[in-house]
Amino acid sequence: MKQTCKRVLCVLLTLLLLLGCSSAALAADSCACGTAPLIVVTGMNAWPLVLNAGTDQEKQVFAPDTQAILKLVGQIAGPVAQFAVTKDYDKLGDDILPAVYALFEPLACNPDGGSRYAVTTTVYPESMANYPEFVNEEGYLTNEPALVRAAAQKIGADHVYYFNYDWRLDPMEHAKELRAYVERAKQETGHDKVNLVGSSMGGTIIASYLAQYGSGDIDNFTMLSSAFTGTAIVGDLFTGKIEFHKEALIRILKEVAGQQAVNVLLDALDQAGIIDVLLPVLDELVAHLKDRVYDEVFQDTFVTMPGIWDLIALEDYEDAKAYLLDPEEDAQLIARIDAYHYGVQEKLPELFRAAMEQGTKINVVSHYNLQGVPLTPSYREQNDNVIDTKYTSGYATCALLDETLPEGYQQKNTRCRDASHHHISGDRMIDASTCLLPEQTWFLKDLKHVGYIYDTQVMEFILWLCLSDSQRTVQEAGDYSQFMQVDPKTGALSLIQAEQPEEPDTQGPATEELKEPETVRGETLSEGPVSALTPSESTVRQQEEPAGAIADTGERAFALLPLGLVAAAAAVLTLMRKKHTI
Repeated sequence: MKQTCKRVLCVLLTLLLLLGCSSAALAADSCACGTAPLIVVTGMNAWPLVLNAGTDQEKQVFAPDTQAILKLVGQIAGPVAQFAVTKDYDKLGDDILPAVYALFEPLACNPDGGSRYAVTTTVYPESMANYPEFVNEEGYLTNEPALVRAAAQKIGADHVYYFNYDWRLDPMEHAKELRAYVERAKQETGHDKVNLVGSSMGGTIIASYLAQYGSGDIDNFTMLSSAFTGTAIVGDLFTGKIEFHKEALIRILKEVAGQQAVNVLLDALDQAGIIDVLLPVLDELVAHLKDRVYDEVFQDTFVTMPGIWDLIALEDYEDAKAYLLDPEEDAQLIARIDAYHYGVQEKLPELFRAAMEQGTKINVVSHYNLQGVPLTPSYREQNDNVIDTKYTSGYATCALLDETLPEGYQQKNTRCRDASHHHISGDRMIDASTCLLPEQTWFLKDLKHVGYIYDTQVMEFILWLCLSDSQRTVQEAGDYSQFMQVDPKTGALSLIQAEQPEEPDTQGPATEELKEPETVRGETLSEGPVSALTPSESTVRQQEEPAGAIADTGERAFALLPLGLVAAAAAVLTLMRKKHTI
């Protein structure tokens, strides 16, 4: 009996020692830096999608590489030249649509929303301390890679994680993968919470995470140029709304290129009447071939992708389903995309409210005053070249491009019910009082989609938001303002002063006075955290588009790709017509 008691006591002592050691180990692993680790959830196609990676059949399938594009041009050039003579639209469709379909078919998904083929992309499952070649790459000067570099420099690469994914697939599934990143970051850094940043399509994944797991593990999350409430371009394309507009086409090509040589060329083509010849050709192609393009290319490629469906705004969603899906044949896909739209997108107000009640900080950053893709009727909406300001801001009320809100306009205060808070931009283009979060939504004028530039004022502002240990608000913004203009070359910020309300008795005073009382609209900040950074050599180098830099985000490539394909075909057709006439 005594022997048995001794053995029991030994076992208990051993367990106590093990528990003590475990507690000591956990305590030793805890981090006292005061800043939770940051997980950057990237946007669409930050890295290419690859078919059969690691095999002899490896092939980049999106974005199409130069070889694939040249092959496609070679396949369609002859049929287009023949069409210039015959004007036979059916023959043109017979000849070119199979080639276009072959280009995109490897991207297709199965009826259940899973990938049809072995398509993968680059992932970074560990902290960025394990990828020095990434965080030390001086060519990464814009977009998410620049944010990762800047964050690693500020809080340490061992506190920064980069979540990339296959954008075709269900964000609800990606949220489960993100959950593993969150747990890993907490374990490896010793923090009990993380900060999340979702750029562009990444916002749909953070929203899906909130719906499935809540915000208990999140200290702060930030939406950057994010599609968390949808996009107009995908909604329009998925409801068959296609139209071209000359001025918008010229404007977006200038804005995306950002180079004087391109501007001069486009102006010359316009003055020569080439673009006026091109647009009717595009209209004719749409009129004759749109249905075939949808039936023979679109239906079995992009329509099969749940990730693309979840970029559609709620207001367009049911129309898109009616236009493209069969309730019985597409039942599995419909179940997936319904789960996102009605379980996540529709519930964003309550998801955000619940997160804030738990103490989670939320920030939203939206861009405006740029041209959207001129393929659909939404081309006149405020945009960042890819996503409408209305959606990246969570439903701001916006004037049309090159216009202002009506004279005497009063903010609607749909969400902000404090009459003393003024949410109309000084240029009278934006009413932020209708946003889901008027007090936590910031607007950057003239900045491209996810165009945050390394080592600049605009990057410092983004880090100020997404690494904050307190809830930032536009009413207590320090040296910043709810509305700021960005120099797209240097990343320098200028305040856009709030317009004084015409009826102070009903509207209340303007936004709280900034530290620089002499600052006027368009004047660059000269002190405070913004001005602590000055454009460096790396900032200047970003204008030159170095070979090692990542191109603009994949959403822009996706949005411009249909336009590029049609424009290329039409351009060849136009040249052939001129030659035939001569």
